[in-house]
Amino acid sequence: MLPILGLKHLCTGTHLDRLPTQLPVRGCLARKLDEWIAIGAEAWVLTILNEGYKVPFATRPPVTFKTVGFQSYSLTSEKSKVLDSEVQLLLAKGAIEEAPATPGFYSHLFVVTKATGGFRPVPDLSSLNRYVTITQFRMDTVRTVMFAICSHDWMTAIDLEDTYFQIPIHPDSRKFLRFIWKGHHFQFKALCFGLLMAPQVFTRMMGPVSAVSHRQ
Repeated sequence: MLPILGLKHLCTGTHLDRLPTQLPVRGCLARKLDEWIAIGAEAWVLTILNEGYKVPFATRPPVTFKTVGFQSYSLTSEKSKVLDSEVQLLLAKGAIEEAPATPGFYSHLFVVTKATGGFRPVPDLSSLNRYVTITQFRMDTVRTVMFAICSHDWMTAIDLEDTYFQIPIHPDSRKFLRFIWKGHHFQFKALCFGLLMAPQVFTRMMGPVSAVSHRQ
């Protein structure tokens, strides 16, 4: 039987914490491409690992050098200080990069409080999402998981940190995921919260891992 391969195996060598000396989170799944092939990952998954995810647009979003209208945080506010730290952390993790001097689609970056404490930086992509092609998909729920459980099964809980950041964004789509912070232009080069298709992409990417587990 094939061994059960989880993210820890498929992403060996990257500890997802805040130490800047660690390998960037972004792209760590692609460094284990042979393992994904071994567990039977579909071509769609392998293409994203190799090239990055292309955001599907029903109509092309307009590009500019300006952000969409919003009220910025005061530079003296607590959230401003948090964003200073979070932007540096996103750079260290390889989730964002400095944007080139070309037009793009700009959104507002803000922070939300995580249930486990601390903050998560999230771009407000509500304006961008209006241009995204909507497709239906079925996400696993507690009900579907219950039907997959058999008598005497062992259970485990896995807390995945920065999961979206492990999925790369195709270079052609990065210009639509931009934001400005204190005069500096950045763009996401990894999947981010707020993108309409992000839950579907991540669920489909993890499909091969779930399938292997179900076969054991």
